[in-house]
Amino acid sequence: MKNIPTVSVLINSLDDTSRQVLSIFNLYKKSYILNGHRNFFNLEVLVSGTMPEVIKNYHDDKLNTSDMTSENFDKITFVEDQGTSVSSINEMFRKSTGDYILNLNGSTLPQGNFFNLFIELKKQEEAGCEMAITSMKPSSKDTCWIPQWASDASNLGVSGDHRPQILRCPSFSRNTIEKHLGGVIFNSSFRHHYVDNWLGHFCYLFGEEKTETASSCWTDINVGQTTKHDAHDKAVYLELSTAAKELKSKMSYNHKVNV
Repeated sequence: MKNIPTVSVLINSLDDTSRQVLSIFNLYKKSYILNGHRNFFNLEVLVSGTMPEVIKNYHDDKLNTSDMTSENFDKITFVEDQGTSVSSINEMFRKSTGDYILNLNGSTLPQGNFFNLFIELKKQEEAGCEMAITSMKPSSKDTCWIPQWASDASNLGVSGDHRPQILRCPSFSRNTIEKHLGGVIFNSSFRHHYVDNWLGHFCYLFGEEKTETASSCWTDINVGQTTKHDAHDKAVYLELSTAAKELKSKMSYNHKVNV
């Protein structure tokens, strides 16, 4: 049995994620210093999409490592792109070892309170929640809810800010993913979009509505957003929402649909 838990940070992007990688390790080292030169969790980082330049340079012995030790870089695993964001993120989860899983993408730079996500997940477990799930907010602290058409398709009977929240950049306990989400972070019928909508929607159906936490935020990085497969994924989400009208709490998170 491990003395302290491991936190896995997953980053998926076709753009260079060096800023995210460096930020994560700097925040981890800051936590180490603030906690009296010890940490209450181990860290591993998995990256898919494009190999970060900072890691390429490191392996080519070109990087000045004064701010980054070899021990840190040994904690990074690169996972080949699987063709879609969803399949790449799910593959990173399968290769991860963490007790807690935190997600980033190419447009999100974690702020100093990033690892509060791990603390929030622990609190949910201690409170007896079946599922430990939370999510960061953007620096604007805004909240997004699932579309009204998705709520109506499932006959949830809610509107406005009573609808389930969209869980952007979600975090989970490993036990939650394996026990309640079918062993995947995102429903594998999706390719890129609406996955965070369905996650919040499913939590509502399960009976444990989850919300984003303002104690952890991200800063937007100005990168282009893909619209590829958007129509496909919207159709997948509608099919899942419609199926949930009949299945309700018996709906499985990784329910397969053909679009």
